[in-house]
Amino acid sequence: MATCALAAVSAERKASKARAVAGLLSAVVALTDPAVVLVGGAWGRHPSVLAAVAHAFADAPLDVPVEAAAVNDEPSLTAARETALQQLRDAIVAARARPA
Repeated sequence: MATCALAAVSAERKASKARAVAGLLSAVVALTDPAVVLVGGAWGRHPSVLAAVAHAFADAPLDVPVEAAAVNDEPSLTAARETALQQLRDAIVAARARPA
């Protein structure tokens, strides 16, 4: 199992960090309206970290499941992930630039 810095902290600190991540996810979900939130990397592979984030995210306004990404460390998906992130950034900037 991959090491994860969040997994090694106290339960109180883990819950606090998980709430911060859940807040960020809430903002992203509000912008993108996904069917599911996938957590990858070391956080997605560590059951207690994923559970802490999912638990904190359960209070979010939109009911979207949080799951571990099924594919981790796949080099061929790196470009797709980077492209998706860039498109999301571009969409956020474009929406912000439009007059209300």
